[in-house]
Amino acid sequence: MDPQQAAKAERQWRAQQDQRKEQIEAVKAEQQRMQAMQQQQMAQYQEQYIAQQREVLPDIIPEWRDTKVRQRETGELRNFLLQEGFSAEDISGLANATLVKLARKAMLYDQGQTRATQAKAKPKPKSKTLKAGSRGSQPKPKGARVQALQRAQSGRVSDAAAAIKNLL
Repeated sequence: MDPQQAAKAERQWRAQQDQRKEQIEAVKAEQQRMQAMQQQQMAQYQEQYIAQQREVLPDIIPEWRDTKVRQRETGELRNFLLQEGFSAEDISGLANATLVKLARKAMLYDQGQTRATQAKAKPKPKSKTLKAGSRGSQPKPKGARVQALQRAQSGRVSDAAAAIKNLL
């Protein structure tokens, strides 16, 4: 091969290599642009989904229509989920309203179980045993009307007349 042809072939080869590099860089730039567009689109879809779920949340959990209740319970729910082993990222990524409802139910169930356990653990007040003839064991005085009706059951006409008289 002649040296001029070799130099010409080398220049052509280098030009082709440069052209390929430019094409590869153009393809990479286009891929990055497409990925950025997809990420932007996904972020928009995510924001729309979260907004939709926030609108649905008061319908799924009617108690949360009151903002004070919602704020109080969301704080309690966050603490409950953290205690149960969820990470802060997991909790902040919780976007589905139905999952929020389930988590709230679990929290309320757990609170109910805790209250039931505490109620069982409290000692019951002991009732005092009354001795025979003490004031607590004596019958309470009855009204005149009730006494007259009880006497009417004795079978005497005078007691029945007194009961009727008290009723009028």
